[in-house]
Amino acid sequence: MNDLARIADKIVTGDYVIPSPKVFQGTLSKSIEFIAGKKHFRSYKSYMANGGISYLANKTRLKIINEIYDKQSTNHIVVLQNKM
Repeated sequence: MNDLARIADKIVTGDYVIPSPKVFQGTLSKSIEFIAGKKHFRSYKSYMANGGISYLANKTRLKIINEIYDKQSTNHIVVLQNKM
């Protein structure tokens, strides 16, 4: 069992929708990540290329049980739960 699952039944987090929609808000999000710095932007691009929260959930044996999207579908609230 992973560490987070030992202290909580559910985990709620905010995340980018992948792939990022080609709308103003998607471009704005990418621009903000770029402004945060070279190392940060490199990590952001890697995170997006790997599949974001879906990839991490799979890797840590968590499952996504609910998602709530914003109006533009650029971000979402994700509820995760242990697969066991």
